[in-house]
Amino acid sequence: MDLPHAFGHAVRIAREQAGLTQQELSERSGVHSVSLSKLERGAAEARLLTMEALARGLSLTLSELLRRAEGLQMTQRES
Repeated sequence: MDLPHAFGHAVRIAREQAGLTQQELSERSGVHSVSLSKLERGAAEARLLTMEALARGLSLTLSELLRRAEGLQMTQRES
């Protein structure tokens, strides 16, 4: 799994754990729901400011969200 896919997957997992819909995270982060959907599916890559906004919307730091993505990426490599 490449990093953009891992990041999108990490966002989706964090969003679901927070009990948020895509629309709710979109409103909290200011990231359009269509863009969020594409990111979660790995169909688009996030810019740095978008990553920061999503982390903030999830009540996480950007570094924590990136660590989660990196962990998913490493787990996938080991499988």
